[in-house]
Amino acid sequence: MKKNIITIYVIIFIVLLTVVGASLFVFSTIKPKQKIINSNNGEQKTQIVETKGTKLRGVIIEGTEFNTYRNEEFGFEFKFLRDWKLEENSFGSYYSKFNIVLSPSTGQKVLFPILINVVLPEFADRSFNSVEKITSEIIVDGISGIKHEYEFEGFSETAIILPLGEYKIILGINIYENGYNDFLKTFKFLK
Repeated sequence: MKKNIITIYVIIFIVLLTVVGASLFVFSTIKPKQKIINSNNGEQKTQIVETKGTKLRGVIIEGTEFNTYRNEEFGFEFKFLRDWKLEENSFGSYYSKFNIVLSPSTGQKVLFPILINVVLPEFADRSFNSVEKITSEIIVDGISGIKHEYEFEGFSETAIILPLGEYKIILGINIYENGYNDFLKTFKFLK
C-alpha cells in the first residue's frame, strides 16, 4: 500500500515537471524578442520584433512616421508604418526560405495583410497558375516583375513576383491597399 502511494507521488511529480518544462519551452519560443537599434539621431531605442524562436535576420531603424526594415542577407529594405507589427518567419515551408508579415497593431485582423516571401523559383512560377487573375508587368526599384491581381475567399489580393538572386520574392497584399502602396513605394533592392 505504501509503495503504491509513493509510486503515485512520483508519477504526479514527473507530470508536473513535464508540464512546467513544456510551458517554459513554449514561452521562450513565442515571446517577442527585443532588438536594440540606433536611430538617426544617435539614440538607442528598443524595437520589439516577433521572430518565432529564431535570431532576427534584419535590422529595424525607427523613424518618426515610418520604420525602415533592412535585410542584408537577402538584399532588400522597405519602410512600414511605425505602428505596424513586423514578424519574421511567421510560417515555414520547404519553398519559403524567409518571410515577413506586416500587420497593423489595431483594426481588422487578416492572416497575411502584407507579406514578403523569399521562395524557390518553382514555387513562384507555379503558385498562380490555377488562379483566375489579371496579370501585368511592373517595375519595383528598377527590377522588372509580374503583378497578379485576383480574388481569394472574397478578398481582392495582389502579388508581385520579382527575381532575387537564386530565389524569387513575392510581395503580397491582403485588403490593406493604402499601407501596401506606401510599402511598395519604399521597397528597395540593396546593390
